Amino acid sequence: MLEKNYYYLDDAAKFISSETGLSISADDLIDQAIQSKLFVHASASNWLVKQFYKEPFVFDGYCAFESSYLKSAVQTIKRGEKFYATYFSVTRLELMRHSVPYDEEFAALMSATAISCPLTLMDIVVRRDMLLEFIEFHCPLKVINNIAINDSAAQLPTPKLSSGLEQSIRSELCNCFVLAGEYWQISFNQKTVMIKDTKGMQYINYLICNKGKGVHVSELYYAINPKDNQQADNALSSMTGEQLNAEGLSLSNLGDGFELLDKKALATLKLQIEQLGDQMEDAKEFGEFEKLEKLEAERDQIIARLSSDMGLAGKSRLSTSPIENIRKNIERRISKDSRKLQNSFPEFASHLKTAINTGTVCQYTPFPDVFWGDIEQI
Repeated sequence: MLEKNYYYLDDAAKFISSETGLSISADDLIDQAIQSKLFVHASASNWLVKQFYKEPFVFDGYCAFESSYLKSAVQTIKRGEKFYATYFSVTRLELMRHSVPYDEEFAALMSATAISCPLTLMDIVVRRDMLLEFIEFHCPLKVINNIAINDSAAQLPTPKLSSGLEQSIRSELCNCFVLAGEYWQISFNQKTVMIKDTKGMQYINYLICNKGKGVHVSELYYAINPKDNQQADNALSSMTGEQLNAEGLSLSNLGDGFELLDKKALATLKLQIEQLGDQMEDAKEFGEFEKLEKLEAERDQIIARLSSDMGLAGKSRLSTSPIENIRKNIERRISKDSRKLQNSFPEFASHLKTAINTGTVCQYTPFPDVFWGDIEQI
């Protein structure tokens, strides 16, 4: 008999109870999902949805439900009010089922109207592999082994017995980010790649270890480049000019104020905005709405850069703090290593591009949420 791919909460609770002997209810599973210990989906039924710049269509499928969004839904429903989903993520396969072509692995959908996507707690479902993952990490080890043996029909990857059953299941089902000598062993979406250890990878690792937390660049920098206890508290005060240059931090920028954008850089950015505007007009004319969306996002990023680096009356803002140099250094290293990953690990590179925000405060906030099993913070 074929196993189900998705379980409604009551069935999911029964499945866990039958496999582990634990007494658990649907409400317990909701609490676990709100705590990000269990990843759930919503089962849409005749939702009227749309993509940006595209016509609405009826959606019957499964969409990802992030923990904080679920918490808001539960609180609203328990107050006796109706809850309507407004923004959610679906897989490319779900869109293909609705004859909607899409190139990326995940797509963002939004409700076509304010009340076109009603949600009740009865619509919450758990995918089978998410159930197995939950049992593996939140139940006793002896139960994990039983599940692995009894659940051979679940189409799980074949365990590597030489490394032990528990370790094999963990490495196949879960994402990991572990330093092994001079290389990081990174597993993501059931693919594993060894990546050379660099400062950029260490910054990425630190942000993933602090998922959802806003990390100031000074904290991030000194977590990877710790100061000696005998050093003064003044940032970078004991580094030589040669050391500063090696880290991409110009000594001349640590004293007097300097312009974040010189005239040449400002002119280049303004020209890029004009060129993007022309390309957007062409995209509108030829109905290339996906291209238009990407061009608008690129233009918005440049405008945001100008807004942050420009002061009053359109003059370039001055910086007198090494923090700005640290920010640029961190952004450069993360960006450089992310581009390298594009060749060797494109799935992970695409994930980082959408999940990591850099700036004076950096943050790793994946959507849909991503569970990390083995992860090592250096």
